[in-house]
Amino acid sequence: MLLDEIGEKILEDRGAAKAAILGQKQVSELIYKHPINRLRTAVANYLNEKGEAWVLVDNLDKGWPGTGVTKGDISLITCLFEALDKIARSLRQKGFERFFSTVFLRADVYENLVDVSSDRGKILPVSVDWTDPEALKEVVRKRFVYSDFDDELSLEQIWAEIAVPAVDGEPTLDILIEQSLYRPRALLDLLATCRSTAVNRRHKKISLEDIEDAITKSSIRMIENVNLELRDISPKFDRLFYEFIGREPTLNRSKLRSILKGFAKEKDLDETEQQVIDLLLWFGFFGVENEAGEATYIFDVDYNMNMIRAISERRNVAARYVIHPAFRPSLSIVDPAKGPQIRWI
Repeated sequence: MLLDEIGEKILEDRGAAKAAILGQKQVSELIYKHPINRLRTAVANYLNEKGEAWVLVDNLDKGWPGTGVTKGDISLITCLFEALDKIARSLRQKGFERFFSTVFLRADVYENLVDVSSDRGKILPVSVDWTDPEALKEVVRKRFVYSDFDDELSLEQIWAEIAVPAVDGEPTLDILIEQSLYRPRALLDLLATCRSTAVNRRHKKISLEDIEDAITKSSIRMIENVNLELRDISPKFDRLFYEFIGREPTLNRSKLRSILKGFAKEKDLDETEQQVIDLLLWFGFFGVENEAGEATYIFDVDYNMNMIRAISERRNVAARYVIHPAFRPSLSIVDPAKGPQIRWI
């Protein structure tokens, strides 16, 4: 009712045909002409009957334009943090202490946009990135149990009943987890693709060929989904991943610089080379090859950009960047030493 009255007042003062651009002072005047204190007291009294209150804000990205997150979107997010903090303080003044609020944001949006704002010190971030394979396995096990498998069975026992358990001594489930970039939704989609592929071929169990084909199919969705996430951060980087079609899986700094230079010229980018590389590292598209020849990806260091950047900088001009195997099938990336095969063969 309060919001309706404020809206009617704006239309009354300015007319429906005119744009109503109000400053902070004008907005405050409109709001405080109404019985705000009475409303606050009524809410506090109601909440005292409940014991505690939680406000959970999710799906903010559903309202973002396809052209990317703007400064205005980030301002709205920071204002939301401030508003929730103000509500908590107001309720405490009314004697209600147990008010909690949480805003769910994609990690890339927070790290690349919100965290660089001047208000970052007011925000208490809690990371829910999945970097523990055992935690992901428990998610999968619970899904199987819900589908009528015995709760006493381990995931390894369940998986052995429905799929080839290992190849060359490496568990196939571990391979699928790695291919999903440790994303629960991507892992479940990949498992569903394995199952549907096996069913369509009338296989009693998921075979190695079913897994290989499922990885190839899922790779296309993976590159599309990650590209959309990158575009949310900055539309200028839309389709950046596709610049690597047909490239080798491992690129030295000079080769990578050449690829990025061509993309920057085409898109008229003013970002530095390192900023673009940082984004590719953040989304797990690239890993950095260490002195032992092993690739370290962002999820291997708990999404700590300083750590992955330090590994890259320590190698300096000798740095070599490895494209994650999950992206290779969709980008027709072939390892010259192994040919067009999934990495474990």
